[in-house]
Amino acid sequence: MMDLPLIKLPSETVLGSLINYVTNPQQKDLKPMKANIGIIPTLAPKFPNKSAKNLAIYQRAMQALKETIKNYQIEL
Repeated sequence: MMDLPLIKLPSETVLGSLINYVTNPQQKDLKPMKANIGIIPTLAPKFPNKSAKNLAIYQRAMQALKETIKNYQIEL
C-alpha cells in the first residue's frame, strides 16, 4: 500500500501484544480474549502496589511507542 513499510507495534503495548498473540505460529490453543495487561511482557522488579506496577507498564509502553514512531517517521 503506497510502498510504505509495515509498522510493527512493540509488544510492550496492549495492541502489540494482542497482535503478537494472534500471529504467533507457536500458539496452538488460540483463545479469544479482550485487551488486558496480562499478555504484556512482565516487569522484573517487585512493586509496592498495583498502581505502581500499572504506572511502570504505562511508562514502558509509552517509551516503546515513542521509539517506534521515531523509527517509522515517513514523509508523505
